[in-house]
Amino acid sequence: MCAERLDVVFPVLHGTFGEDGTLQGLLEMAAIPFVGCGTLASACGMDKVTMKALFKDAALPICRHTWLLRSDWDNDQNKVIRKVAREIGFPCFVKPANLGSSVGVSKATDKKSLAQRNRFGRAL
Repeated sequence: MCAERLDVVFPVLHGTFGEDGTLQGLLEMAAIPFVGCGTLASACGMDKVTMKALFKDAALPICRHTWLLRSDWDNDQNKVIRKVAREIGFPCFVKPANLGSSVGVSKATDKKSLAQRNRFGRAL
């Protein structure tokens, strides 16, 4: 059995399990040095709702947004559509909160097109 130790890891993975804190946490637990962001920064950067909350708390400018759970959409789509119309307006962009920067993005131009999207990941 080879008992060689890694000097450093360059995690050059993108998206889920690559830059969401998962790999970083594993490397930290194994005490393996790596380059790039740590576990918390990676996880926060991948979660759009959390990142917007952190930006807001730091008084950084952010666009109007709202978020919801998939169960909110499943339980009452009309309520969600009214919330989006009230809080954001149209056109708006729909995006899962915990996927890559452009994965799952779609544009809704009105209530009807928003209802047809039905692509709510974990947040809007």
